[in-house]
Amino acid sequence: MITAYFISMKRKYPVRKRKISFKGHIIGFKDTLSALIMPIIIMGNLGRYFFTPTEAASVVVSYAFILTVFIYQEVKLSDLPDILKNTAVVLILVSTSNVLPG
Repeated sequence: MITAYFISMKRKYPVRKRKISFKGHIIGFKDTLSALIMPIIIMGNLGRYFFTPTEAASVVVSYAFILTVFIYQEVKLSDLPDILKNTAVVLILVSTSNVLPG
């Protein structure tokens, strides 16, 4: 936080002039609550042995996909081919990086 403060002062980022009301905090918390459930899904299910770690990760990725596409609407379904193509390229690079000895 200290580093972020000094960087923002150096770059002269704007400072919020008015304080956020309690109602504004409640609205902000309500908007982020669905995303804050993800760690609970991971840790809660691992502690109760509903899922293995790999299954918990896949459940959270599916949950994040549903949130991003349908709830927050930040990604359109028409964007998915490009996203999947970029993901495939990264996965190929990662999987072939271990081929050469070194």
